[in-house]
Amino acid sequence: MRHVNGDLRPFAPISAADLAAATHKEFKFERTDGAWAINGQFADLEHPLTTSTEGNGEIWHLDSGGGWAHPVHIHLEYMRVLRRDGKLPPPNERDERAKKDTVVIGAGFGNVDIFIKFRDYLGPFVFHCHNIEHEDMRMMARMDIVPPKT
Repeated sequence: MRHVNGDLRPFAPISAADLAAATHKEFKFERTDGAWAINGQFADLEHPLTTSTEGNGEIWHLDSGGGWAHPVHIHLEYMRVLRRDGKLPPPNERDERAKKDTVVIGAGFGNVDIFIKFRDYLGPFVFHCHNIEHEDMRMMARMDIVPPKT
């Protein structure tokens, strides 16, 4: 097995100012009414479940109801794991070491707090559980990225 010494592509940690200014949101991934939902709602791609402002940092609490694991995938931007079950995440998920596009929550994995900042694109995008059966059974949500108010 080969090991790489040093950083492959170093990146700065999230600034204290970004963390302090971040908007907090919570999303619960759960089974309800015989299907899979986020915040009690099934996928409705005509209406956003959440709206984010381009360039503003957000801290999302991703929670799993019940005993299911959900690999949560957020389109458009990488996330950074701040906490797993309220504690420092393992080294492979920590800020300055890992940017993630999918993070597993629930059964045996716990819940996470992530930092995300949508930097480059406006419009409707989605986030969802990457378990295909859950995604197909409507565990997906639309998010709209809007320009900053002037």
